[in-house]
Amino acid sequence: MIRAGSGGKHSERPGIGWFAAAIQWVRALTFVWALLAHAAGAGTLEDGLRGVKPTEGLGFANLSKDLVIFAGIINSRTGASMLRVTRGAKLGLRVDLLMREGASQRRITLRCRIWHVFGDGRRSGLLADEICLKGVVGGNGKNEVAGKERWFLPDPEAPRGPTALVLQVDEPATGATTTLAVTYFWAGGRR
Repeated sequence: MIRAGSGGKHSERPGIGWFAAAIQWVRALTFVWALLAHAAGAGTLEDGLRGVKPTEGLGFANLSKDLVIFAGIINSRTGASMLRVTRGAKLGLRVDLLMREGASQRRITLRCRIWHVFGDGRRSGLLADEICLKGVVGGNGKNEVAGKERWFLPDPEAPRGPTALVLQVDEPATGATTTLAVTYFWAGGRR
């Protein structure tokens, strides 16, 4: 009979020791696998997004109490929403601003930074860093929408699978910032 509490060599219940040892081995192998994967540069889409919760095809976020930013992946030919992108397709990121009803009139300038995060967690360089929306909004008592489209060709060397276009919107005058990640399935990537 094996007794509990003496360094794992003994247990009150026969046969439990092998199960605990197997669990320890699985944990150790999982840890080693994670280290090797990290060393090899493998990761996940969520690793590359660093805390930004992705949405499929269309996303929105509050920039301030009066401003909501919408972003969606669209087809360059039809303007329709795109969830699956194939080789040769040109995709767009449509960025819209909604000024809430009853907001007072004000001048805005919004800077957009856009980059890809691939399914393996890698980030592309900046695809855009520009003033994306500028003008006077609000003051008429109605919801207002202003928008802009930015077009991209997917990277053929990126891995096949879920991919995100990340949009960071800043309003320099107020210091407000928000980040959206809109995903699509990249069907033309390498396997």
